[in-house]
Amino acid sequence: MQTDLALGAAIRPSPTEGCAACETQAFELCAACRRCRCHRHDGCERDLNCVFCRIASQEAPATVVRDWGDVLAIRPRGGVHPGHTLVMPCTHVSDAGTRPEVTARTMECAAALAAQLPAANIITSKGAAATQTVWHLHLHVVPRADGDGLPLPWTPQQTTEGTR
Repeated sequence: MQTDLALGAAIRPSPTEGCAACETQAFELCAACRRCRCHRHDGCERDLNCVFCRIASQEAPATVVRDWGDVLAIRPRGGVHPGHTLVMPCTHVSDAGTRPEVTARTMECAAALAAQLPAANIITSKGAAATQTVWHLHLHVVPRADGDGLPLPWTPQQTTEGTR
C-alpha cells in the first residue's frame, strides 16, 4: 500500500483498480484490506463475521462518537444509561487478554472519553464466565451520577439470587 508522505496517511486504491492480492477486477472489496472476497481476507486483521469488524470497515451502520483511526467509539443499541459508549479497536481482537498492546491502546481511548465525565465506569469482559457475549474486544464507558439506580453485578444493589 502506498503512503502519502506529506500526510502520513495510507492511500487506498479505488474498487475499480481491482484486488490488492490478485489484481483481478472485483466488484466488492474489503474496505479494510482492499482484497476481493475470494481471498477470505488473508492478511486482513478483520473478521467478516464480526459485527464490530464490519462497523470498523464501514460495512455495517453505527453512530460513531469518536474515531482515532485505530480505535472507534460508538453508541450501542439499547445502551444501559444515557451517554453509554462502546470503545473498540478496529483490529479484530477477541478479548482483553489476546493482544495486550491493542487492549492498552483501546483503554487509553476509553480513558480519554471518561476524563470528560465527572463519574464513569469503564468495563470489559473476558470469556463467557465473565459475561462476554461479543467476541471482539470492547470497553463500555458508562457515565454515572449519584443515585442513578444503575447497579453493577457485584454491588449490594444487585438482587439476583446467588449474588454474594
